[in-house]
Amino acid sequence: MVRKPLEVVGVDPGLAVSARVRDQAKNHLSRRLNIYLMENRMLPAELARKAGLPRDSISRYLLKKSVPTEASLRQLAKAMGCEPGDLIPNRAEVMVDPENANLELVTHPGQPGRAFLRLAQSMSMATAQKIIAMLHDEEAPDGKRSR
Repeated sequence: MVRKPLEVVGVDPGLAVSARVRDQAKNHLSRRLNIYLMENRMLPAELARKAGLPRDSISRYLLKKSVPTEASLRQLAKAMGCEPGDLIPNRAEVMVDPENANLELVTHPGQPGRAFLRLAQSMSMATAQKIIAMLHDEEAPDGKRSR
């Protein structure tokens, strides 16, 4: 059986992280890294080795060119002896790639009328609970309640 790729049906680009927030995160991370390197008389390559990350990644963070993935951020924080939130305080907002929407609806390739919903959006606890309740009450394709 040949699987066709998932088709993105709906995307809300208005939910992407603003460039300003992302730039603030890059600035904060770069500042923290520079302070750490100076205080520990360490070269970026040494920090990269200690964190198990590529040297060019550390350079990109220092030059404010990119932010690390969540996994890389955890490795970096561990190597520096701090928490990920110390390096990027607003990381819940920042870790979403601004080039990609954080709300998308993808058709299910094998079941017409069904879809996958990917949602990475800050919301009130009440709204989150309503969404979970709706998903819990969702009727499965075989007529049984899901979960």
